[in-house]
Amino acid sequence: MKTFVDGFNSGESEEIRYWSLIGLSKAGNQYHASIFRKSLRNEWEKAGAIEAAIYGLGRVGKSKDWRYLKSFISSLQPSYVVNALKAAGMLKAKNALSLIESKMADENPAISKAAITALGSFKGYAIIATLIRFKHEHSASADMDLIIRLLRKNKAAPKYAILKARMNLRKKPTDRSDRITVLDNNSVVKIVKAEKRKYSITDNKTGQELTDFWYQVQNGKGKKGYLFGAYIIIVDTYN
Repeated sequence: MKTFVDGFNSGESEEIRYWSLIGLSKAGNQYHASIFRKSLRNEWEKAGAIEAAIYGLGRVGKSKDWRYLKSFISSLQPSYVVNALKAAGMLKAKNALSLIESKMADENPAISKAAITALGSFKGYAIIATLIRFKHEHSASADMDLIIRLLRKNKAAPKYAILKARMNLRKKPTDRSDRITVLDNNSVVKIVKAEKRKYSITDNKTGQELTDFWYQVQNGKGKKGYLFGAYIIIVDTYN
């Protein structure tokens, strides 16, 4: 390891510094994070140096190091984006989640797969919600098998619902029931069960009569209540 550090700091030639950086990106530890940060600011002549620095910092850095890497997600150089996504997954930086999600449907298959794989490094309800939204919006994705594997890994329920609008979560299956909380548009909730028969309600905005099931659901905070089926999209998790 000392050989790589000495080679990087020697300044003898760009070639030596380059291969030392490559070596450190694969074998370095947290004490070499400063070298990767410094390398991100350098103008390297050899291709692959910035990619190595991004990957290296992701591998040995801490979540706070994401601030040095997040700009690469918007790069026009696909290899920078891919390595920044890999780094985001390794660092598990929570403030990287929105950027990761923005790249899951990228037209470049290497970028989209790297984004989905990076998301798989995280855990929690927010990850399931992101995967369910993606599954609904991009049902023909070539990465659908990977999406389903990640849903299984996170022990996702068989069915979820995506809200079409901002809605009240009701205590009972009626639009006159007390409100538990308000759920935002595009929120994802777990389907607990559907009522056995359909009900009809009148839409407050349009005056239209709507007929559908009431569903008992559970949000990401564990609160259970009821939503009317006409205002939600049901998503089968594993089909």
